[in-house]
Amino acid sequence: MPSPSDYMRAKITVPAAGMSSADWDGVDPDIRERSYWTAREGCYARVQGFRDRCQGIVDGNLSEADALREVRAMLRATGYQPEPGTEGTIQDLNSDARQRLILDTNVAMVRERAYRDSMLGSLAYPAQRLVRIRYSRQPRDWDARWREAAAAVNYEGVATDGSHIALLTSPIWRKLSRFDLDYPPFDFNSGMGVDPVDYEEARRHGLTIPEATLEGADGESLNASLEASIARMDGDLQQAFVNALEDCVEVEGDRVYYTDPNGTRPVHWSEAGKVICGQRPPVIPDTQARTMVKFVEDQRQFDRAQRGVQGYATQEEWQALYDAVTRIQPTDVKESGTLYRGMSIPPNDVDRFLSRIRRDGYQALPTKMVDSWSRAEETAQRFAGGGKPGNERIILVNEDYRSGHRIDAVVRALQEQRRLVNKTDKHPHTNESEVLFLQAARHQVNKIVRGRDGTPTYVYVSEQQ
Repeated sequence: MPSPSDYMRAKITVPAAGMSSADWDGVDPDIRERSYWTAREGCYARVQGFRDRCQGIVDGNLSEADALREVRAMLRATGYQPEPGTEGTIQDLNSDARQRLILDTNVAMVRERAYRDSMLGSLAYPAQRLVRIRYSRQPRDWDARWREAAAAVNYEGVATDGSHIALLTSPIWRKLSRFDLDYPPFDFNSGMGVDPVDYEEARRHGLTIPEATLEGADGESLNASLEASIARMDGDLQQAFVNALEDCVEVEGDRVYYTDPNGTRPVHWSEAGKVICGQRPPVIPDTQARTMVKFVEDQRQFDRAQRGVQGYATQEEWQALYDAVTRIQPTDVKESGTLYRGMSIPPNDVDRFLSRIRRDGYQALPTKMVDSWSRAEETAQRFAGGGKPGNERIILVNEDYRSGHRIDAVVRALQEQRRLVNKTDKHPHTNESEVLFLQAARHQVNKIVRGRDGTPTYVYVSEQQ
């Protein structure tokens, strides 16, 4: 699957003096998508100079601040002078606003294109929602643009309940875009983006998932129910067969059951470490185990809000994480006890946060697949105290739940195998008492006890039916 770096590298530098953005709008979108251009700029060295800095950003070799410094040096070196009367405006390449617009738009385009392509065909997340991802001083009327675009495509693949949800394959995304492209950014300096919508939520909003996406969508992987008889094998052959498949099979009498290490066969949390991380022959990859290593070492790599982070998860890794978590049979409060989640929130945002969850309930951010809770209160205390100085500590206390997925056996197996090596104080490994909830899980607030004199605020919740 091509990366943002690959897409940027594949572009062709096109100097086009006199061509405004409006002029470029008339160019075939396939050509525009494959070209690197800057409106009204005909100097190849300058256009290439901007492209090189964009390449550096997506490759992870340049920060935006460093890229801006290099752009300004490049403009001086090439003798750039703005057209008379445009000094300091958005048409002036020397202006900070124009430089940021060029870098931000081009970097966002290749990142979002790579993300969209990685998600196409995903059963777990066949749709997406139009959302605001950053504040804009003069926000456009995106509600109106959505309605107009939906009507223009006859609501093909678009939810009709006003939720701004549509299938990834819906033509609305291209119709919504100023650039006639089916991924963000949808306009210059736009604060709008997309968040994934999982299969169940898409169905609840009335969307029909195309058959091509639903192929094999009975909820099971191909080998989820695979079993075989070894009754006709002699004792030595039986043992050789079982030894060859190592932890990938379980034996009961004269039958062997495939544990489906990279699939969806349900497993109790206590056995998940052996099934997902167990020994296997070289011909069977450890896809779910490697994905769990990546998630445990740095959960930011599975957060849509962190798409630019180094090592950001591919669509295959998102699918592997989804399969690994959902195959672990849910646990409840009777089996696993009270859960805790620590949060650090700026003082000015606390009242708004508490008011919102009191009204709407607590739910993981839509940019995440899962929300992490701990069976140990001291772990939540540590995370709550790890924010910026002056932040208020919030401890969520989950008193009743039924859909948690315990991963402590998986983490313990990875630790024993010495596969968790990328630990930092800022992003510590998920501890052995971790319980995950899918993003759709919602918790109602039962009681809030505000902290005093530096003590944390406790919010008592229970999972909604």
